[in-house]
Amino acid sequence: MRPVPQFFFELDPPSPFSSLQSPFFRLPLELREKIYHYLWLGKRYFSYNDASFGFLLEYGEYTHDADHESSNHFEPNPFYDGNLVPWLFTCKQLLAEMMVQFYRVARCTGFVTREMAKTSAEAEERFIPPSEFRLLNVRRVTKISNGTPLYNEHVCKLEVITDYEGSGNLGVVREKRKYGTMRWRREEQNMEVKKIDLEDLVPLGKYGDTKTLGLIVPDYWNDSRFDERQSFCQFACLVACLEHSSHSIKDLTLSFQFPELPDKYQYYLGFDGDTYSKTWHVDMSFLEKLSCTFERVEFKLYFPTTAQSEIPWERDIFAKLRQEFARVAKVLVGENEGNIWILRDWVDPEPQPPLDGVWGLEVRRINKGPSRGEITYQG
Repeated sequence: MRPVPQFFFELDPPSPFSSLQSPFFRLPLELREKIYHYLWLGKRYFSYNDASFGFLLEYGEYTHDADHESSNHFEPNPFYDGNLVPWLFTCKQLLAEMMVQFYRVARCTGFVTREMAKTSAEAEERFIPPSEFRLLNVRRVTKISNGTPLYNEHVCKLEVITDYEGSGNLGVVREKRKYGTMRWRREEQNMEVKKIDLEDLVPLGKYGDTKTLGLIVPDYWNDSRFDERQSFCQFACLVACLEHSSHSIKDLTLSFQFPELPDKYQYYLGFDGDTYSKTWHVDMSFLEKLSCTFERVEFKLYFPTTAQSEIPWERDIFAKLRQEFARVAKVLVGENEGNIWILRDWVDPEPQPPLDGVWGLEVRRINKGPSRGEITYQG
């Protein structure tokens, strides 16, 4: 495994005696860290970790509430603030202390290929340009979570994959062409069946005949997006970066959107009102490649209220999704390595439009007692 990268000031630490002449360094470290915190607050950087993948790093969390008591929250700037903090390169000790503070709070909130980043930059002038700051690295942050909800950038769509043509080939329903505006509305006449390659994403061999198979799988490469600003949730980039590398990430939050299928394709679900002619599975095993070293994993599922009761297929898939989220979350906190965990789930009373509900699941690693907790929300 590739080790977590070290910076030059860690390999050769600054001497504390070299800065004693400055009144600033006579302040207690705790006070200096508070100053660094407010200098970093609201900063948002886009950085390429290698030649292929880019990542968004944010310091602080977005809030609509100006009276929010937490000092880690900030009001959003309608434009990305990717400027470097003043004083950063004043001296080696200041740089070292400020970077320690940065990685103490900073989160990774987006993952994208270089090709997708270029497409987004052409579609939106406000796209943040790649930072030339070379001390940014996704493997140094401790938290991956949803980004600033100024745009719908961070929700991964779940897709309905089955044999739509009777040929034994798996396909997915997507829009016929890409759109670059949020004002476009999805309509059935703009949808078509596209063949999909699930190699390396789903272990198809364990599911049997593809002609009678139905799968719910995350769109890991975000190919189904209908707006270029949604490009920052290519989960496959995150897996590719972390799969064979050591990292410092302990807290993982990922969001998903309940699968949608236009009415004219409902026939292919294989449901005649009482029974299914197809066997449906939810598979998120690809995420297990991230690692089993997380201390906390949270999944959010944005769903329509019809998924709770009105449509049998949606109700059944909703139940399977909850079970698969719980299974994968336990794996990611190290259940297979003997780690103990506690599980809880909930429904958000104030969901974000256009969907009507948000179901959340959290699995945390604990030190004592038996593993405990089960899914309580049954729809």
